[in-house]
Amino acid sequence: MKKPDPVPRPRAPKRRKVSSEPLWVGGGLTLAVFLIAVWAGFGEVCQDGVCTPKWKVFLNSTPAEIGDALSGVGSVLAFIWVIVTVWMQSIELRLQRAEMREQQAETAKMAEAMAQQSRIFEQEQIERAEDRADKELDALIDRFLTAVGYIKHWVVERGRLVRFGPQQNEAERFDHAMTLISSAREELDDLQNPTLKPMQRAVDPDDAILAAKYLRQINEIRPRLSPASQIWLTKFEIEKTLQSLDYLLAQKQLWTKPVEGGTP
Repeated sequence: MKKPDPVPRPRAPKRRKVSSEPLWVGGGLTLAVFLIAVWAGFGEVCQDGVCTPKWKVFLNSTPAEIGDALSGVGSVLAFIWVIVTVWMQSIELRLQRAEMREQQAETAKMAEAMAQQSRIFEQEQIERAEDRADKELDALIDRFLTAVGYIKHWVVERGRLVRFGPQQNEAERFDHAMTLISSAREELDDLQNPTLKPMQRAVDPDDAILAAKYLRQINEIRPRLSPASQIWLTKFEIEKTLQSLDYLLAQKQLWTKPVEGGTP
């Protein structure tokens, strides 16, 4: 499986520069106020036929009058720069909202990448567990076939129960063994007919007990197998074969010694 790409780190949102337009406007208005004040200062005040420049009148005014004049100019400038400040803050807030949207988008991408990587990791874990279960299945089938291959004379005197040909693969051998176990029960049922003379020979039950044990373990690990292996096992009637094997083990006349505790 392809190794998942590492989770990308969230990119820092690009810092946008605050527009300098409010500063230029504020500076222009401030300059305009000063120019107006200078222009007004060069005007003249005429009284009794005597004209005096306003800036001289301003300089000769009382401190209270000078303060009032300066406060008026300062109020205008303060109002201008309050507007400029609010304008700049609104621009900064708009930029911050844009940056937050970008950051949220990057965070969402990172979360999706992490979720995808988590799903890939979980799938890898499942596939590894299924691979281990499939290997366990192969080992159990091999042990089951070995145990069945050593069982002789189930019901009638016919030599070895399973005779595997050289061309048979494991699936064919497994199918053959399952079929013969089921057939052994059917033959035993037929031999219960008093008109038939059974040709049975008692044998050691150890290999049959092992075969039942391995077949039961095969049936138990089915939920952990890969889907392909589960589908493959559906071709074999494992539960039916287990019932047949348990039935045969329960027949005391078939075995040279008691089957302790029944089947495993």
